Amino acid sequence: MPADFLDLIEVVVYAFYGWRYLLSPSFRAQTHMRWKAEGALSIFFDILFGVFGIALTLLPFWGLIYFFRS
Repeated sequence: MPADFLDLIEVVVYAFYGWRYLLSPSFRAQTHMRWKAEGALSIFFDILFGVFGIALTLLPFWGLIYFFRS
């Protein structure tokens, strides 16, 4: 049970990495430095999960807008 809770917290943290990358110049610079030391596959997954994270955080707002416009 506690491991499931920690996995949920990890998912929430990763969901906001895309936003942090877009809004924080210092985090972006650190990420670019880390990417120089990593392979292309790791970079691909970081970008993919960042995009998914942004989409997952925007999804509730889209649902509310859709609900109130109906």
